Amino acid sequence: MAKIKWPSHKAIMVSVAFCFNEKKELLLVMQKDRDYWSPPSGEVERDESPAQAAVRETKEEIDLDVKVVKTLTPIIKWESEYENSALILFHFLCEIKKGEIKHMKTSEPEYDVIDHKWITLENILKNKTKIASNVLYLIDELKDSLKYKNHETLRVSEP
Repeated sequence: MAKIKWPSHKAIMVSVAFCFNEKKELLLVMQKDRDYWSPPSGEVERDESPAQAAVRETKEEIDLDVKVVKTLTPIIKWESEYENSALILFHFLCEIKKGEIKHMKTSEPEYDVIDHKWITLENILKNKTKIASNVLYLIDELKDSLKYKNHETLRVSEP
């Protein structure tokens, strides 16, 4: 019997941190290599969980300390900027613990954050901002999560 060649596609795992302020505005960043806004995000490194990656990437990109408070729906994209790879996006609702936003310099300057902004989910839906498609996909789930956040009923998951 012939052996199956596995995997046929490389999988790249990316974690995304959805952080809101007290006005229920979502934090979005613009990176040098992109022409659209997205939450802080980045590849999951070897020997770290997707939740740990969300926390690390937020610190590396904008110098905020965050805590994962809820795991949101993941997305698998078969077509992405990565050649011959599936892209697995892990999404997390995060609480900002401390820090002030700073655009950090990284070891990969082409991915550095060059700008940031806060925006309501309602304004995202009005197409006022060119935004990553995964954010649009999760709008309803994010709205529901914000409703429950006020009642402190979110399930806490530690990285």
